[in-house]
Amino acid sequence: MAFPLPDFDDDVSDQVEDGSLTSIADLPVENPFCSQSDYTFNKPTSRNLLYDSSHLIYSTASCKVYIAKNSVDKPTFYALKSSSFVKRIRNEFDIYQLIGNHPTIISCYDTWIQKGVAFLQLELAPLGSIRRDLFNFDNDTIWTIFSHVIFAIKRLHEIGHMHLDISPSNILHCQSLESTKFQPRSVSSNSNPIQKVSQIARTSKTNSHGKTAPKTPNMKSNNAENENFHVFKLADFGTALKIGDFDEDCEGAGPYVSPEALAFPNTDFEVGSPTDIYSFGVVMLELTTKRLAPRASQPGYSKLRDGTYDFDSLQLPREFAFIKRMLDPNPTRRPTADELVRMDRVQEILDQLFDEKARRIGQIRGQKVGPAAAVTPSIPQNRLPPETPYTSKYAVKRKIMFDDDDL
Repeated sequence: MAFPLPDFDDDVSDQVEDGSLTSIADLPVENPFCSQSDYTFNKPTSRNLLYDSSHLIYSTASCKVYIAKNSVDKPTFYALKSSSFVKRIRNEFDIYQLIGNHPTIISCYDTWIQKGVAFLQLELAPLGSIRRDLFNFDNDTIWTIFSHVIFAIKRLHEIGHMHLDISPSNILHCQSLESTKFQPRSVSSNSNPIQKVSQIARTSKTNSHGKTAPKTPNMKSNNAENENFHVFKLADFGTALKIGDFDEDCEGAGPYVSPEALAFPNTDFEVGSPTDIYSFGVVMLELTTKRLAPRASQPGYSKLRDGTYDFDSLQLPREFAFIKRMLDPNPTRRPTADELVRMDRVQEILDQLFDEKARRIGQIRGQKVGPAAAVTPSIPQNRLPPETPYTSKYAVKRKIMFDDDDL
């Protein structure tokens, strides 16, 4: 079966085919999440947040993301997403509301309209996405990424939605369960508020392809006092839809699109939650084989979606053999997120995540919580309260108002 080819932002098929592109670092430059530039925070918002409008930390055709801070003496830093697509931002905020507080999904705190532009105040992940480090994670870390993200996907499917854009750029690397609490040593016009994190990113080693890349974080630490507890969180729900509401041109990032989403409406299958399993399967294939998935007009692109792809040529590690089931062209035969979460290795990693969360809760309450006393806390489904200080008119029962006349 021939599949229609979506547009690719990184049209590098010739390089992939001739073998000259084997490292994610060879892709066209993606704006780094942790910029080396000095931030001036010269642009105010109506929510007492300041951001630097001249230094983007991420950008796509539909949105821009800045680093922002609140206006208190010891500020907290956030990611501030802006877009002229007001309805998309409103939809994304509504989905965050449905998700609630989840340990492996980026937190959303607020949304508003300002001069015709919609803003979304989000948790800041100072280490950025996994995209640039895609080939540099060891198998233990890959298991952690898989466990955290499949747990997030499970939650999204539980509320009846599908992400539709699962890709390395939308999996963010956080250094603790409380990344929004990241505090720089000093903030001024002559200092970079995320310089410390940028220095971590510049620490490098040589990988198996002879490329220089950031060191893989040490994921084995489970010390309650250690801030280097790494969490991988799913982000960007701007294209998410209710299961059953899929339509043409909603398929997401080209290299990771499922066969049924590409073929829609000329397919016998509904585009539902299994489409996210397929997309995440492609991400996992890249993580474990240290090679980019087929792009553009390469023969492998269709083969990966019609069941004729030669997985043996990739030397997929045996412990990750389940990825082939995630990439089954028949969505009814793919494992569900719930089934994948129940894997023994995933359960062990999630237990560590909840143990760490319990310890942090104990620290906040001034209690000493040891390994034996750690329990799995229930995840509240209510929205996290905004940390930005508001004036009295916003403090009680504040409603989010959208003026569709601005569209």
